[in-house]
Amino acid sequence: MRFLVILFWLFGLGVRTKSWTLEGPEDVRIYSIEKRVKAIELYIKYDRCAADVIRELGYPDRKTLRNRYKAYLEEQETGVTGNLVY
Repeated sequence: MRFLVILFWLFGLGVRTKSWTLEGPEDVRIYSIEKRVKAIELYIKYDRCAADVIRELGYPDRKTLRNRYKAYLEEQETGVTGNLVY
């Protein structure tokens, strides 16, 4: 049984679907600066509750939202702009 699990894992049989992987440029989502700022503003408004922001906007995921918020705070502290764009 363990051997079959390893085979499934190695060859992706039943483990991964196409929606889990990014294969090409058509799968990459790039949002405008305005949308990124709006997401951060809502994140602050909803007391840093990522689920509420994602529910309202439909994007980004939790990790991206947290990273953008950290970049926003860094930008506020240092005064250097441009960290929000990545």
